[in-house]
Amino acid sequence: MPSIDLKIAVAKIHQTIKQRQKRGLPSPFFFIVGAGISHPEIPLANRIEEECKKEAEEYRDTIPPKSNAAIDTYSHWFSKAYPSAEERKVYLRGLMEKKTISKANLRLAHLVLDGTVARTVFTPNFDDMLTRALTLFGQRPLVCDHPLTVGRMRIESSDIQIIHVHGSYWFYDCCNLTDEMAERSISPAMKVMLDQSLRDHSPLVVGYSGWEGDIIMSALKRRLDAGGLGTPIYWFCYRKESMDALPGWLKDHRDVYFVLPDTPVPTTVSAATLQSTETGPEVSISISGTTKAGDSISGGKDSGLRADSIFDAMVNYFNIPAPPLTKNPLSFYAAQLKELLGTRDNEPDPYYSFRTVVERVERASKAEEEKAPETLQSLRDAMSKADYRGAIRVAGKVEPNTLSADEKREAASVLLAASFGLNDNSSEEIAGYDLVVKLGNLQERSGTIDSRARKQVAMALFNKGITLGTINKSEEAIAVYDDLLRRFGDAQELELRRQVAMALVNKGYRLGVLNKSEEAIAVYDDLVGRFGDAQEPALREQVAKALFNKGFRLGVLNKSEEEIAVYDDLVGRFGDAQEPALREQVAMVLVNKGYRLGVLNKSEEAIAVYDDLLRRFGDAQEPAIREQVAKALFNKGCRLGALNRSEEGIAVYDDLARRFGDAQEPTIRQQVVKALVNKGIAFELLDNKVMAMNTYEEIIARYKEVTEETVAGIVTKARKRLEELRGGGAPPAAASV
Repeated sequence: MPSIDLKIAVAKIHQTIKQRQKRGLPSPFFFIVGAGISHPEIPLANRIEEECKKEAEEYRDTIPPKSNAAIDTYSHWFSKAYPSAEERKVYLRGLMEKKTISKANLRLAHLVLDGTVARTVFTPNFDDMLTRALTLFGQRPLVCDHPLTVGRMRIESSDIQIIHVHGSYWFYDCCNLTDEMAERSISPAMKVMLDQSLRDHSPLVVGYSGWEGDIIMSALKRRLDAGGLGTPIYWFCYRKESMDALPGWLKDHRDVYFVLPDTPVPTTVSAATLQSTETGPEVSISISGTTKAGDSISGGKDSGLRADSIFDAMVNYFNIPAPPLTKNPLSFYAAQLKELLGTRDNEPDPYYSFRTVVERVERASKAEEEKAPETLQSLRDAMSKADYRGAIRVAGKVEPNTLSADEKREAASVLLAASFGLNDNSSEEIAGYDLVVKLGNLQERSGTIDSRARKQVAMALFNKGITLGTINKSEEAIAVYDDLLRRFGDAQELELRRQVAMALVNKGYRLGVLNKSEEAIAVYDDLVGRFGDAQEPALREQVAKALFNKGFRLGVLNKSEEEIAVYDDLVGRFGDAQEPALREQVAMVLVNKGYRLGVLNKSEEAIAVYDDLLRRFGDAQEPAIREQVAKALFNKGCRLGALNRSEEGIAVYDDLARRFGDAQEPTIRQQVVKALVNKGIAFELLDNKVMAMNTYEEIIARYKEVTEETVAGIVTKARKRLEELRGGGAPPAAASV
């Protein structure tokens, strides 16, 4: 299971292709791309599942799925919400038709248009963004979205090919449910096409979560089971957890390279984990951090390995030229018209006067070429080739006072995108944010600043603050957040108010990092005072984060009663909220409240809090909330053990294993294995040696192939305890995982 970073992966891919070119051979790669390349313009499966569940509930169809596997819960609620294939197609079309083409799809189109890396793309996606992106760049791809036409495709073809293995949103026979995908996975024609492609070629996998059992994963398993590969597979993972959730047959194969983000940016600060007197450690949720994860509105940074950044790296490393459309759009359009209309230049067209149209476009193109080069053209050229560092350096050499108002606005927008694109905490990234602020200052002094420019300045300051914090310059980060608050603290626009609220959350977090808990609490109080009554979801989310963090800081100061009161305030405000972010905050705060009550030896009250969490969220399917449910069950079992109610504790651990025994998420799996170990220890304390040994044997058998260090370490302890019992060892005086 080799894992490498993005730079090494792209260099290896480049090396392989160049060595083959020397022998007159084409690239050995093709792309497999998933929903990640069309996000956020098109929601991911978990968001679709939430919408479908609400739709089903409107028709009082609330029967839960039989399995907690992601593919099964998605399929279950989709079929409940839209029982007919035609209605499912209509829903998908509404989600996908005419949506703005995502940056990742544009970059992928740029890559396959050049053809150096690959020209064939397999995808389970239903959307047509890639086709539209290629059409925009002047290339009409060959598209297959049904098994009966896949036999026409050839992996060796020099044409650009897009193969929708599950169909497309245009037709009702797209495969969107578990049984449909299972049927497609054994479709002879599609199966043969994938098998032939994998025989001599290897995929570059981007934005694909790898639902085991679908046609792509089935084909990959057949190929890997057959032995070694001539060229490694490169599987790009958004986070390490994405890799952890993949099956062992894939993770453990020597010819699959997993490309992970650079050293993960810590998004939280962990609270100290305390030992229970009887059954081992409880779990304390950590403080909300200065996550770099943002969205298209805030322009926030993201510490994950995004699909667009992967394609950026390839475009930049292979030095792929800018698409003709962006070099000279009028010349490009004239050439496209000629290609579409043929070469009958001297024949008049009495109906549409196409020849005249072409001549007019060519005259405009020539006039454009004769003009003096525009000041920002070098900046645009660098951006089109994903040379973000170069773009910032070029912009730094331009005298901003020589730019017109429109050019200042364009430069600020480009620089913000370049800084986000770098996302590497470098001096160039910070310089890019500084240039955005400088351009905003110039516009403000000249009276030409508009609402969009103000938002860009706020985004630049916010992300500069995150970057400084990430490189452990907390004091400087706080100063930047203060600058943002000074500029926009009284703003009325929602997006600026959101930036102010996020800056306050992050300022408080940074003060906490500096062990200035009292000052951090004051900042959180300021945020709640400003936005506590706000009804906008974006602001309510920040209020919840501030309350959560305030509670944590009170805990650091050993003010447990005040901490619990703040948690109660959060639940009182947001306990009935339906927004996913707020539901997650409520679940987290209930786990923390229960934990704190346990620390105070108020085990009965702690158990009541965990029961409240289970009542509210026990059937939730959101991954983040499922994790809190698993932690609550584990902690409840610990508290029952502390009260010498071992039989009840065992029942809770069994409930946890029943609910989450098949879960692939590492954090949830860790709770399950810890619960099973505690179950074994509880049997020992009940002097039931046989059941204890059976439990340890179950743990060893179930998790023998799991490679995660946290789980493997616990399994090792279970194995050691089993050996001690077989050797006649005495039960422990206190349980511990």
